[in-house]
Order: sequence, then structure tokens, then C-alpha cells
Amino acid sequence: MWEINLELKEYIEQNILPLYEAHDAAHGPEHVRTVLENSFDLLDGLDVDQNMVYTVAAYHDVGVRGYIGVRLFKWWERLRIQVS
Repeated sequence: MWEINLELKEYIEQNILPLYEAHDAAHGPEHVRTVLENSFDLLDGLDVDQNMVYTVAAYHDVGVRGYIGVRLFKWWERLRIQVS
């Protein structure tokens, strides 16, 4: 079972996933949901950072419209500190 940090998940769902609504059909909301589901399926049972996988999957096509989520680094820095 995936356990994504609730604050991170809420941020991505409220601020990042809606960005896909402005993308073309190949990079729209359904596409990003599929990528998220596939990421969970492919990595099921592996010892990976689930928050990082969720984040990368959610952001993977955000740059199609030139958006960079600066607030993302807040969680990445926490993850780096925990790993160190």
C-alpha cells in the first residue's frame, strides 16, 4: 500500500494536477492519472521513496507548458535530509 505524505499529496492534487487541464489531450488529466497508477503498479513491492515516485510522476509533463513548481523543492529538501 502506498503511503504518500498527505501535505504533499494535497499540494500536488490542488496545484499541480489541475495544470494538466490546459495541456493537449495527450498530456491531459487522464494521462497524468494513468502515469500515477502505472508508477504505483510498476513499483509495487520495491523499496523506493514513495513520495518521490508520486512527485516525479505528477510533475513529469508539467514542463509541457513551461511551469516549474518551486514549492516542490520544500519536500525534496526534507527527503534529502531524511536520507542523509
